Amino acid sequence: MTAATLTSRVRAWLNELPTRDPINRRMASLIQTLLIGFMVIIMIAAILNLFITPVTSAPQAVVIRTFIFLMIVAIPLFLLRRGSFRSSVFFIITIFLALETFAVTAANLRSIAETLLFFTLAILLAGLLIGRSALIVTFVIGAAAVLFGAIREQDQALRLDSFVIALNFILLNGLIVLFLDQFGITLRAAWSAALERESELQNEISIRQQAEAALEQFAVRLEILHEIDRSLLSARSLHETGKSALVRVRKLIPCPRVSVTLFDVEKNEALFLAADLDGAETVPDTPITIEEYGLNVIDELRQNKPWLTNDIL
Repeated sequence: MTAATLTSRVRAWLNELPTRDPINRRMASLIQTLLIGFMVIIMIAAILNLFITPVTSAPQAVVIRTFIFLMIVAIPLFLLRRGSFRSSVFFIITIFLALETFAVTAANLRSIAETLLFFTLAILLAGLLIGRSALIVTFVIGAAAVLFGAIREQDQALRLDSFVIALNFILLNGLIVLFLDQFGITLRAAWSAALERESELQNEISIRQQAEAALEQFAVRLEILHEIDRSLLSARSLHETGKSALVRVRKLIPCPRVSVTLFDVEKNEALFLAADLDGAETVPDTPITIEEYGLNVIDELRQNKPWLTNDIL
């Protein structure tokens, strides 16, 4: 398997997301890329911990921790691949909220202030990918967890800092919520308009391609008819005229065999004037009886009607 083939297969696998909504499919593709990136980073970090940097804990602990992190990231990826876009995003948001809430309750806010970004990430995901209700609920959970962390602080020296951190977090993320509430609606509307325009362009391209194909086919048929005209003028016998015309007729109407038959009703004979066939099949060059050719065919032809059959045999 070549590198190009492998790359094309991987790209096809990545694009095979069963999410029906076109906007959610775009978002799901973005989330899928981020999750795969997280998995690659986790594996690289594990390799560095095991083989390059000094390991402070046992190798078994590094492997177990890496496996747990990979499983956490693999679950939303699995949900995405099953078409459950919202469930996947909800799972990611829940993980962010659970991990950061645990960190807030286990340590003081000053020492983990930089990790409050996970609450903000959860708010961003809820606002951009889910909707207003999820956005508000996520903000309320994050604000309540941070405020609880400030209230439970027993050290008076850290208590004021904790309330300042909590207040800043609530004000900043509150502004983010107000922004995302309107931006999410605008973003989805813009994506919907872009997808609609893309669909219109695809239809226009398809119509244009069909028109170009029809025009090209018409030009080919016209050229074949001119060839038939030229062959008729240059032919030296009736048989040669028929043969030359039939060869070109088969270019216009693809078929396994075509022939011209002359009927002499008075002599009760049918004579194949010319034929063009696939394979080694031949037609008789001497007259045959009309009965042998088929009386039902002749009856239709005598009435100036085409004879049609669904059984070529």
